[in-house]
Amino acid sequence: MIRQTIFMTGATGTVGSELLRRLMTREDTTINILVRRAGYDRRPQIEYGLRGIDSRATLNVLDGDLCAGETLGGPIARLIRTRD
Repeated sequence: MIRQTIFMTGATGTVGSELLRRLMTREDTTINILVRRAGYDRRPQIEYGLRGIDSRATLNVLDGDLCAGETLGGPIARLIRTRD
């Protein structure tokens, strides 16, 4: 099976959290979510939303902001790959 990589925003909202729950049940999937800095760590909120499901995907939580320009205000550059 080919490994899928998904980049997602809105995972802490109502619709996004449900979508994340569904995506997390997929095998061979890496999900990179961008969460806005809120002055506190959002990971516990995300983990709470994933309780009770059989998580099979790999989850990476990145702090950033879509309005911050090309860098998205965070470590997004490590996700960008260029082809030679």
